[in-house]
This record gives sequence, structure tokens and C-alpha cells, in this order.
Amino acid sequence: MAKKTGSKPPTRRVRRDSEPIDARRHGYRAGTVMEIPLKDGTFAYGVALGGSFVRYHDRAWAEPMDDIDTVLATPVLVVLSGATEAIREKRWRKLGETTLRPEERRIPDVYIRSSLPPHEYTILGEDGMPRPATAEECEGLEPAEVYRPEHVEERLNEHFAKTKSRRRPAN
Repeated sequence: MAKKTGSKPPTRRVRRDSEPIDARRHGYRAGTVMEIPLKDGTFAYGVALGGSFVRYHDRAWAEPMDDIDTVLATPVLVVLSGATEAIREKRWRKLGETTLRPEERRIPDVYIRSSLPPHEYTILGEDGMPRPATAEECEGLEPAEVYRPEHVEERLNEHFAKTKSRRRPAN
């Protein structure tokens, strides 16, 4: 049976659970703090929000941190989906865990852009429900992509080196 094509966004709810299906298998759960070594020898940190979402903080340290509260006190740079296998694969060190308040677990809206002209946009809201959108509404939002650990590292390296990110596509 051929796939149906059209401009309507999907009507099913996108799963954005607060906990992974099997946190033990993945090696993390919501509140897990991850240390990410960067290519210049510094360290960045991320916090698992649940599901596949991780928030990354906007600071790199010259030495590994052991104080979770210091990490959490820094501003959030971005929330991305994916890269959680980096803990299971021991690519990133698990620094520890913290309890996140509901507002700290919020997943920001993301957008989807159709690949063929005319480009149509859809925003996936915090509730996981898609809605049609304009390109202007999507400015400043992250694309609905799933990042591999090496892509997160590349993006963080570029951010802290203050170079243009190849992983942050323009709308």
C-alpha cells in the first residue's frame, strides 16, 4: 500500500513522556546530569529531561565539575532530542542525578519543515500536538531532529568556539 502524501500534519500525538520507557536499559532517567568532553579539553554539561530530551547548559568548564548545583545554576543553552545513548555507551560521564521540578522538565516547541517546495511548517507544541505554522513562527525554534552524541558535541564545540553551527539549520 502506498504512503499517503499531503500537506496535513499528522493527527497522532507525539510521545513526549517524562520518563524513558526503560530507564535502566538506557542508563539514565530524568534528572541525570551528563558531562560532555569537548575537543578543546573543556567540559559541558547536559541534564536528561525524560524521554529522549536533554537540556544543555551554556557554560564550558576547564576542569571536570563535581558540583551538580553549580552546573544547574548556569543558563540553559538549548534542549535537544537524542544523544542519550552516550551515557549507556559511556561516551559521556554520568555526573549524578537531581530532582527536577515540573517547570525544569518543560520541553520547548520544535518545528518540522517539509522538504519539498512549497515548504510547509508544523510546530510540535509542549503537549506533543502538531499545528500548522508559518516560517516566521518557527524562527528561533529548534528543528524536530534527533541528534547523535557526536552531533551534540559538534554543536557545543562550535557554540563555545563562537563559530557558526552547521547543526543549527536556518528555517
